[in-house]
Amino acid sequence: MVDEIEKAVNGYNFKILSLPHSHIHNLQMTWAYPAYVEKFTSCGTKIYISATIFNSLDIFHVAVPWLLLNKISFKIITSNHLLKQINDNLFGYLHSGKFITIFPSDHFELIKIMQSLYVMLGKYKSIPIPLKERFKEKSIVYHDFNYPASSSNRPLDEEKKTLGTGWGNREKKKILKKEGLFLGKFILLEIVRQRARGGTYLALEVLQNQRTCRKVFVKEARDFGEIELSGVDAVDRLHWQFKMLNLLNKYKITPKAFEIIREKNVSFLIMEYLPGESLRKKIIEGRGDFSNQFIKDTIIKIAKHIKKMHDKQMYFLELCPDNIMLLPGGDVKLIDFDLCYAKGAPEFVGWENGTPGFFPNLDLLRSSGEEEKRWGLLRDIFALGSIYFSLLFPHWYKELFKGVKMENSEKVKIGLIHLLPENLQIFFKKTFLIGEKFEKVSDFVDVMMSDKRVLLNNK
Repeated sequence: MVDEIEKAVNGYNFKILSLPHSHIHNLQMTWAYPAYVEKFTSCGTKIYISATIFNSLDIFHVAVPWLLLNKISFKIITSNHLLKQINDNLFGYLHSGKFITIFPSDHFELIKIMQSLYVMLGKYKSIPIPLKERFKEKSIVYHDFNYPASSSNRPLDEEKKTLGTGWGNREKKKILKKEGLFLGKFILLEIVRQRARGGTYLALEVLQNQRTCRKVFVKEARDFGEIELSGVDAVDRLHWQFKMLNLLNKYKITPKAFEIIREKNVSFLIMEYLPGESLRKKIIEGRGDFSNQFIKDTIIKIAKHIKKMHDKQMYFLELCPDNIMLLPGGDVKLIDFDLCYAKGAPEFVGWENGTPGFFPNLDLLRSSGEEEKRWGLLRDIFALGSIYFSLLFPHWYKELFKGVKMENSEKVKIGLIHLLPENLQIFFKKTFLIGEKFEKVSDFVDVMMSDKRVLLNNK
């Protein structure tokens, strides 16, 4: 597929500036900028234009010619692929939405640029840019009056901001206070995750006229946050997850969903707090190999949960270590049902979406010869195989988590299989190549645990 922004950028005589990600391999931020720009000279304030992959080309064709005509210094993201990575928070939450960055030479030019862009881009909507001020309500034009004076006149080769780094809870709380979230009903304890479409928070909910409180997880969805090609957006998926959690509540395999509340352009799903840690954290922070008994017990518990879903013609589609909670006492629960498929709701399926390494390539599904109605089963079984593999080879998952290129991850996975007994090699190769014709998860478990096919004690 042609990347329209990359094609548009290549139509101009732009220079290119690239900076590598601070800790993810093979990932870098790349900007294009006009040939007349020798320094990113600013009056102390920068201007930003926010965009999503669905309106970036229109914004490009409106803003870029005007900026060039007026010889204004700016830089622009070089592809929609990179813009999606930015809005998916691969470079850190604070970079979300930043499509074009403009460097006005003085405050007169600053006001002129913002007023002009506001008029030209007034009809467009996009995700918010964290910790930046909107020029006017609902505008996609932002500015930053706190830009350090010491950084206002830097050569291009000194433009070396750290990409992908985190920031402290103090700054995170400023974001929430600034955006006025939580309706005064919640006390923020921790920000678990931030993405352009919304965050996940640990909070105290004040109950009964502020006399008692309880810990809850709060999942946020922002309007205009990461709209998909299908038209399904973050708010749609939040309401969908609420519905799925209520359907699964009686099986006690998920956290309870209490309610959805809305404030301004933000919706919040309030869920039961689960003590413990994610399987991702267990693997990432673990040292050495896991015991055979832990691997066996964990994979069986996960598979039993998935079987309960499949019995009701529901498919997780986002089964991965990040979405598996290990609770005190050995219980296991599943979280995050944004992509969950249920019979009668195919419009919510995004076969191309998921956690890299834990869902099969779409071309592989198409070439499997299986009907699309069985793809949910195949995806969940593939994910079970990948989780099992992650427990057998924690270092594979750790490398994947650091950002090993996805086109190489399956090669790495297949390359490690030769370290296993021959019967286990056969099993995994077939699982990862969608070769086994499993009818249900219990078939997968039977094969996995069979002494004839897979011998855990020979790992």
